[in-house]
Amino acid sequence: MKKVIALVAILGFAGSIASAQVGNFKYEGDFKFHKYYNSNTTDANSDAGDKKEDQDYQANIGISFDAGQDANVQINLIKNAGANDVNFGQAYVGINSVLKLDHKFGRMFYGKAGDIVAYYGPDAWYVSDMPYTALEGWLGEWKNEKLNVNAVIGKEVDAKTAKATDVNIHGLTASYQLHELLNPTAYIYKQVTISAAGTADDTLNVYGVKGNGKFMGFDYYGEYAMSRGAKSDTVDYEGSALLLGASYNLDLLGKWTFSGEYGMGSGDEASAGKDEDFTAIASNYRPGIIWGAGTNSLSDLTTWNVGAMWNLEKYNKLTLSGKLLNFSPTEEPATYDTYGTELDLCAKWQHTENVSFKGYYAMFMADKDYMDIVNDATNDDDGTDDAAYQFGVLVNVKF
Repeated sequence: MKKVIALVAILGFAGSIASAQVGNFKYEGDFKFHKYYNSNTTDANSDAGDKKEDQDYQANIGISFDAGQDANVQINLIKNAGANDVNFGQAYVGINSVLKLDHKFGRMFYGKAGDIVAYYGPDAWYVSDMPYTALEGWLGEWKNEKLNVNAVIGKEVDAKTAKATDVNIHGLTASYQLHELLNPTAYIYKQVTISAAGTADDTLNVYGVKGNGKFMGFDYYGEYAMSRGAKSDTVDYEGSALLLGASYNLDLLGKWTFSGEYGMGSGDEASAGKDEDFTAIASNYRPGIIWGAGTNSLSDLTTWNVGAMWNLEKYNKLTLSGKLLNFSPTEEPATYDTYGTELDLCAKWQHTENVSFKGYYAMFMADKDYMDIVNDATNDDDGTDDAAYQFGVLVNVKF
């Protein structure tokens, strides 16, 4: 009954805005439904009886309208499988051209999905319950023809009555449209997790540079980031991460895209007074349908992937794709040197501009030496390493 009341309230709210004398009223929606089956994804053991049939969904309705001159309001109402109620994913007011800055105040998404350092917004469709995150605070942006500078001051967690759990975020990003060959960006973020009285706050600083461009038909990108700061009175952050990737498009019986990517995040070498794992602000790096469903960070991870995507010429609504991925610890233990390899195969049917269907099969092949350590309590090299698999269908409707 509560869900019905919430839906009626949403429709009534949207209708009242549309009928009111507000300018530039717009609405948009994004509905995803993911039905899937998997096995061995938690233990690499076919005899454990861990076969699973499940489904997730997310409905995201966005409403925007002008609230007078140089001001606009954005509201996103989100319901997903992990929430009992409809919640505000975004709720902010934008005010333009104040002190030469465009401003946002309120609850907002920030960054781009897949970012290795800082992203707040809807997560990948293959993550359980299709969750999302948001920042609450202020975003200011200044830009001209080539230079774009933005600053953010907000809270990831605002406990109100228990400030010892607050997480404050500050960030500054500058990007420059230099040339087709290179478009650089530099950034700095600061995350402060408030500690209990008498205890030092956890202060994480992340500095980085990244860029993208085109050269001889190749699209490429790269990023390097460092994590620094004081984790506690006695331990400092000292990690780093590198991400490199490229793609190439080819017309042959349709449109082909070939891609490759390499990522490396430092691991902890157990140096006294140092946490050498790469630590991000809010990482959203999720390569692989199976691996990425449970891991979103480059911390102590070295990974690479190669893939191909083919949009058929005769059946141009159909796109086939495949990707091979490998995952290893950056700081290798003495007993194993890799986690395993994943293969993802997908077929997407773009029924209309706003309606698509995706079917997929994913298989993760765990390394035997790694599973001997994880699954074998007696440590006698008798752990299981059965392949994990998952297959399913994603339906996506936009309006």
